[in-house]
Amino acid sequence: MMADGPVLEAYLSGAISAPVALMRLLLPGTPPAALERQAAAAPDAAAGERLRRLLDLARQHRDGLGLLERMVQAGAAHGDEANPAAAIAASRAMFDRLVAISPEASVAAYTLGDAGLLRAATDELVGWLERQDLLSGLLDLGCGIGRLAAALAPQAAKVTGLDVSPGMIAAARQRCGGYGNLRFAVSSGS
Repeated sequence: MMADGPVLEAYLSGAISAPVALMRLLLPGTPPAALERQAAAAPDAAAGERLRRLLDLARQHRDGLGLLERMVQAGAAHGDEANPAAAIAASRAMFDRLVAISPEASVAAYTLGDAGLLRAATDELVGWLERQDLLSGLLDLGCGIGRLAAALAPQAAKVTGLDVSPGMIAAARQRCGGYGNLRFAVSSGS
């Protein structure tokens, strides 16, 4: 395998999903043609088939891949600031930029902006919270666009969502305006 070996190995072993693998491969710049070469050179038929499915996902979500590219170009990285206040301000500004490009991809890049993929990931998380009996009152730190709060609203007594990004909070309030048991607020992050 090439430099992307650890990601591909994690995907082929089932440790990460196809959308997560695709995001981890393409965000740093691995071209889809490299996936084609990997599929052709797969060590066995099963690995080749899984790699072809990954390539098919990339082809099916060309628009979503374009969103990721736009997000990277808009500055989808942060964390170099040594000062905590500067780091929070950088995160706030980054998420305000990203939510304007794609609400779904801004909170989960692996969804490639696909509302259905985001819903499936959210449903998986809600199912886990239900099995853990954790739905009486929840605090959603870094709530983003409110996708988790909206999914929890029918079962939870109360959900409070906090985020450092005013743009994310605005998107959450718009998404969840019909629920009386949800509250959103901008947090200082400190």
